[in-house]
Amino acid sequence: MKKLFALMFLLLAGTTANAGLSSYDYSMEIDEYDQAGTYYYNGVEIKEEGGLLKGDDRKTVDIGIFNQTTGKTAYFFNGTNPEEIVVFAYENAFDDKTGAIVFNRSDRSAPARNNMNLPKRAPKDKVILVTYRKEGNSYTLWFSDKSGRKPEKVREFGRETEWHIDMKNAKIKFVMQTGRTIKIDSIDW
Repeated sequence: MKKLFALMFLLLAGTTANAGLSSYDYSMEIDEYDQAGTYYYNGVEIKEEGGLLKGDDRKTVDIGIFNQTTGKTAYFFNGTNPEEIVVFAYENAFDDKTGAIVFNRSDRSAPARNNMNLPKRAPKDKVILVTYRKEGNSYTLWFSDKSGRKPEKVREFGRETEWHIDMKNAKIKFVMQTGRTIKIDSIDW
């Protein structure tokens, strides 16, 4: 009986240890139109076998972008990305009441902060993608225009790094803590 409990404990511990590899603990489902209605985005998913107790998982590895004007579909990564897309965000509109930029998603996949009382402006023609690499347990931040024509690898960072978009200062900030010290780097948004 003790051996049975020990075996069950080891199996359970193995599945829960793998569950926390990504700090984005949900599957990124992409099925949406941009505010202007020019582009329709749909996630390209692949199936990963999860093992004995975990079951199969689906992960989004690319995004098909259908251009309503041309009738053509393009892809951010053209089928070459092995990493999981965990963030897909872009500016969608300006909210006149709050003076904030509204993103395509209100969840944590669009971590905009300092986003009130901004001067009125049109949304940027820019997309943020973050991909997760299981081997190495790290993330990569990408920029592109909304058509997906120009994906640019911007920065790699570890799981311990937090990041957000500082809307008032038009910066993406990366916050890292080592011991009792905080280090903040930023890049232009």
